[in-house]
Amino acid sequence: MAGCSGGSEEAAGGDTPVENPGDDGGETTATAAATETETETATSTEAPGKAEVVIASREVRTEETDYGTVDAYAVFELVNEGDAPSGPINVELRFYDGSDTILSTRPATARTLGPGETWRGFKKYLDTEGQDVASVRIEAEFASSLTVMEDVEVVESSISREEDSSYLTSTGVLQNNTGGELGYIEAISKFYIEEKVIVGAEYTNELNIPAGERWRFENMFDTSFAPEITNVEILPGDNNL
Repeated sequence: MAGCSGGSEEAAGGDTPVENPGDDGGETTATAAATETETETATSTEAPGKAEVVIASREVRTEETDYGTVDAYAVFELVNEGDAPSGPINVELRFYDGSDTILSTRPATARTLGPGETWRGFKKYLDTEGQDVASVRIEAEFASSLTVMEDVEVVESSISREEDSSYLTSTGVLQNNTGGELGYIEAISKFYIEEKVIVGAEYTNELNIPAGERWRFENMFDTSFAPEITNVEILPGDNNL
């Protein structure tokens, strides 16, 4: 399984199997080009005392392709050590070469992270010369709370994937049971690879849903380089900050 755990390191050049669901569940071999593990605190954009998201680890992995090139990608973990779900988490990943020069910067986002949960993220370095990547650094900020809409019911939920596609589609239906018009609502799909470990949390939103009516939604998640999704949770929320 791709990923890294806080407190462990891999020697440079070691081989780690990566399960790629885009290849019918087969395994490819990824080489850990560099690993850095430490705990850092992300910056909250809301009042403290709710969610507390920390950066637990990050590393770079490389993988040879069938075309003779090398893909590089970052694997990182953020943990919510607070007692409430976070709001949106925004991450900036910077890829460096061996001389500590920035090669590329890429963003990553998750709409929420529950208390005690880990976000294990995967982000590809876009250049085909992945062998040039020696390390990755990460900065993150998050909103410290999420309004969970208790009176919005998830009446349908399913996941699907088109053949030969790396994208997993989460679809469902929410019903407004608040007794009044719902001015703003988000349908958040949390993609789990194991209990309390997500690889992503995607969302879509809608406005002005009348009382008692239903809304059908769809979220898509790119599973490239990520382990197999075992469960998808639908969370009706309000992040209209």
